[in-house]
This record gives sequence, structure tokens and C-alpha cells, in this order.
Amino acid sequence: RLEKGVTIALTSDEELGGMYGTGKLVEMGEIAGKYGVVGEPTGSPETGHAIYVGDKGFLWVEAVFHGRSVHGGLPVAGHNPIEQAVNAMYEIKRKLTMEYVPDVRIKNLIDENIEYYRRVANAINIPVEAIIDAVLYPTVSLGWIRGGEAVNLVPDKCEVGFDIRIPYGLETSHVFRILEEYPEIEGRPISGVEPTFNIDEHLISIVKAAYKDVYGGEPFLGINYASSDAYYLRRAGIKTVLLGPGSLTAHTTDEYIEIDEVIRMARVYATIMAALG
Repeated sequence: RLEKGVTIALTSDEELGGMYGTGKLVEMGEIAGKYGVVGEPTGSPETGHAIYVGDKGFLWVEAVFHGRSVHGGLPVAGHNPIEQAVNAMYEIKRKLTMEYVPDVRIKNLIDENIEYYRRVANAINIPVEAIIDAVLYPTVSLGWIRGGEAVNLVPDKCEVGFDIRIPYGLETSHVFRILEEYPEIEGRPISGVEPTFNIDEHLISIVKAAYKDVYGGEPFLGINYASSDAYYLRRAGIKTVLLGPGSLTAHTTDEYIEIDEVIRMARVYATIMAALG
């Protein structure tokens, strides 16, 4: 029996920004309280789990680049908008990174929990430095691209979708200011949220104890290289962490989570509810 209420929210649009799910529920007052736990995957049986106390923000931008179409045998006479788009991706990242100095608290937290990031890097076969950079610094990715009609023609137009991830200490306004430096771009934001970061020792101690009670080991503390619905909770003053079951198949073909992993994490959540309620 809980002395305090618990709200469990199951929403369907987290992958698209969350504004119509968690964001709307918070706005309507349907989600309120002192503490929150978001069940995003924060590890796996192979890597162990982390309690995420911060998320990167993001800005998704649909952009149109205009060029000049000419014969493919004489590309110098034209202006290739596909090349513009690719070059812009690297330029935007360079300019964002130049303006940013990582928050020392986040850098220290990563250093203290480097073993978690090392395990993740080893599991997916990339250097640990690559993950650290993805957590600490802005990233820019071309999510989709449409341009060109024939292989032997320089196209006159290219449409792209930029996925820009923003670390704590930067804001989406920085990105807009940089985009304004490219008058040849017709760009519009599709979706976006600001980065968030909070550490509440009371909540973390309870979540750690619940995890240890079920898994038998200590969870790490970490910062997310992605974004989550925690943004809406933290913005509303709800002290929030991420902790959830996962596997190494996230965002791949045939993504899955082991049933035992889901059951163990459900027990962790129940223990957290009992301790807080």
C-alpha cells in the first residue's frame, strides 16, 4: 500500500519529440509530482545499467538547398546542392563545437563512470572516445536526403533532414543563429527540446538501492547521448532520472529486450515506488 499517488504514463510519440504525449500530459496537469523515473533503456545485461541524470537536447530541421543544374560531365559550371548539404552538416557541427565548453560537472561525472561507457563502446565495437564525444559535444547527422533526378545531371535542389543533438550548456537558439548564416538554406524546425541536467541525491540513493536489491550490483551514473521525455518532467520541476531495461539492439533491425530483463526492471520500479510512496 502506497501513502502517496503514483502516475504511470504510457505514451506513443517519444521517438518524435514527445510534445503530444508526455509534453501534453504535463501541460494538462495529468502528470505531476516530486519525482519521476523514465523507463528508457539505459544499459543491458552485457554492459550493466546507468542511472541517467541528464539528456541532450535536440533540434530536427528540414532544409532545402538550391543549386544550378548542369551536365554531369561539367559540374564546375553548376552548383551542386547535395554537396552544399553535406558540407553544411560538418560546418554546423564545427561552429557549434567551437562555441561550447563542456559543463565541468558533466565531464567529472563521465570521468567517474568511465567504465560504463567503456563497456558500451566495447559491446558495439567503437572507441570509448567516440561515445564520450557524443555525450559531451554537439552532433549533427543527416537523417534523410532527397535530391537529383539522374546520375549524369548536377541537381538543382536537395532536401535534407538534420538531426542536431545539443549538450547541456547550449540551447536551440545557438543552432538557429548558425543556420541564419546560410542564406541559401530554406530551413524550418520539425521538432526540438532543450538539454536538461539535474542531480537529486535523495532520488538517486533510492534508485541505486532498488537496483542493488534486484540486480545485486551498483548502477553507474551517466548522461544520455540522446534525448528523452524527461525534458518535460524536469521542465515542470519534477526531479527525474532515466533507468530502463535494454539490449545492444536499440534502433536496429529486429530490436528486442529479453523478457527476464523486463521483469527484473519492473521489480526495480516497484521497489522505487514503495520507497518513495
